[in-house]
Amino acid sequence: MSRQTKAGNRRRVLRRFLRNRLAIIGMVIVAIYIFIAIFAPLISPMDPLKQNLSDKRIPPNKTHLLGTDQFGRDILSRILYGTQYALLVSSMSILLSIVFGTLFGLIAGYFGGVIDEVIMRIMDIFLAFPYLLLAILIVSALGPGIWNTILAIGIWGVPIFARQTRGAVIAIRDREFIQAARAIGNRAIRIMAIHLFPNIIPPIVVYAALYMGYAILMESALTFLGLGIQPPTPSWAEMIASGRNYVVVAPHIATIPGLAIMLATLGFNLLGDGLRDALDPRRSV
Repeated sequence: MSRQTKAGNRRRVLRRFLRNRLAIIGMVIVAIYIFIAIFAPLISPMDPLKQNLSDKRIPPNKTHLLGTDQFGRDILSRILYGTQYALLVSSMSILLSIVFGTLFGLIAGYFGGVIDEVIMRIMDIFLAFPYLLLAILIVSALGPGIWNTILAIGIWGVPIFARQTRGAVIAIRDREFIQAARAIGNRAIRIMAIHLFPNIIPPIVVYAALYMGYAILMESALTFLGLGIQPPTPSWAEMIASGRNYVVVAPHIATIPGLAIMLATLGFNLLGDGLRDALDPRRSV
């Protein structure tokens, strides 16, 4: 494919994406969260761990824009710092899923036969477990904490990316340019790395954006159950869990971090849907 053709394809993809208003909204939401995660120490008005029992359960006011929790900690500061941990856990877990899922999918899709059967049956075993139950089992075995949560969510996503990659590889493994690469003596690993992998990047990118939202929800569920990020580390789900006992007297403690989770999930879902539509080769506009 010539450079002019590639440039034309990129322009068409960009045009399709920019015409999707919901995708733009999702991109803006995701960009805001990324900005907050990077600059949280600079824009946070207070120390998220500092307690002041004389100011506990204060509703939103001029001093505490989003109020305080049951320990007098500033909720806005904890929300800002919680963004760092939410994006860290979700992005690292998705990266883990992509690396191993893509590797297994490439091998299964390219070689087929017994290798394909063995790999995909193992993936089916993992998919047979309810996703939250699988994550709970992994974290329970390894112990709570950020890195074990990342590992649990990453393992949950491996079969999904493996199946997606395998399907994309099967669709192109018998095309002329792959056959030509075999004919001139290229090894399987070179064909997979140079010829197959670049052609399956678009669906991987789409799934990564979509599953970022799922990863945030998964981390929130594990943390809410006490198996994820441990207090006093600022975490949206931990704020909900600790504030559920004060829903009547101080509803802002639990509802505000819940809104943060909802908006983050919405942003990544809208962005993923927009990327899927823009990268769809069947769309000609």
